[in-house]
Amino acid sequence: MPDEFTEKETIGLGQNISSSIKGVFVGIILFIIGIIILWTNEGRVNVGKVAEKLSVPINAEKIDVSYNGKFVSATGVFKSEGDVGDPDFIKPGPYAVLNRNVEMYAWVEHTSTKTKKKVGGKTEKITTYKYVKEWTSSPPDSSAFKHPEGHENPQLTIEPATFYADSAKIGAYTIDIKALKLPAPKAISVEEDMLVDGVEAYVEGGYIFNGEGTLSKPKIGDVRVFYTALPNTFSPATVFGKVEGSNIVPYLYKGKKKIYRLFKGTRDEAVSTMKTEHTMLTWFLRLVGFFLIWGGFSALFGPIFAFLDILPFLGNITRTLVNIVTFVFALVLSITIIIISMIAHNLIALLVSIVVIVGIFIFVFHRKKRKAVKTAA
Repeated sequence: MPDEFTEKETIGLGQNISSSIKGVFVGIILFIIGIIILWTNEGRVNVGKVAEKLSVPINAEKIDVSYNGKFVSATGVFKSEGDVGDPDFIKPGPYAVLNRNVEMYAWVEHTSTKTKKKVGGKTEKITTYKYVKEWTSSPPDSSAFKHPEGHENPQLTIEPATFYADSAKIGAYTIDIKALKLPAPKAISVEEDMLVDGVEAYVEGGYIFNGEGTLSKPKIGDVRVFYTALPNTFSPATVFGKVEGSNIVPYLYKGKKKIYRLFKGTRDEAVSTMKTEHTMLTWFLRLVGFFLIWGGFSALFGPIFAFLDILPFLGNITRTLVNIVTFVFALVLSITIIIISMIAHNLIALLVSIVVIVGIFIFVFHRKKRKAVKTAA
């Protein structure tokens, strides 16, 4: 069977206009979602700033009852009890958390579409379906392929899994390793002597391989397993949470935002990491909101584009000009929403803004009043 297929479809003017009208409603939804994302994004809690200002830094090596009920950052030695392994594949080792990652060699469908405008408002749509063999952690259901014949995938027989130590501490304080947001795990290379007895697989290139081919020449349905892990001890380590006796548990900021995280490194390094994460996500959501507003606003002109595409060059020119205008509009609107949202979500800034606006109003009112008096005189 061939692994690449090309299909051509001609879409008439009426269908293009009909689709563009439907696109108007989609555009309105995207426009509204973009505004909501921009507005709510500025009100997200900056966990880094909260942790820096509100958490009490303590030495985790000794339990101090005076900190009971307080939000703290405890720094000390992280250590978990016992070794952790994967009972199906590898023996217990010096890990606090062990993640089994699974990939299957499978057919994957890649689709690309090109469109060409024709005089009279018609569109020629050329779709290419390409089927390639890839290692993937999410093997697609081949029955949903456009051309499944000769590209069938079997079911994945090995599932990913995570294994945890029974208990863990930072210094003298007990922490819940399953509830914590943990540092990023590191990859570990599997060796032959790490396999449990009776495993029907072999090790190659740090992977556990199971299938009819080899790691270098796999066959469809072959599976490879690899692991990432968090070591069972490291120092310095810092955890943020609330002290309850000899335990550090999740802390709820304003009763809603849970803060319960473990970091490799000092308190300052942990705070810096959280601030950076917040900044990166903030800018990402700002961009998402902007593009949704821009795309949604541009979609409102879809029916006009579809009609002008009767003469393709006229439709293309109009589309370019409108996209430039809508880009500027979306940019200005996005910046305005961001600024207003920043002020609205900051009580001090909101009060200052109100005072300034009221002050300007009073100034303008009295100025007009004085002019009116002078005119009357």
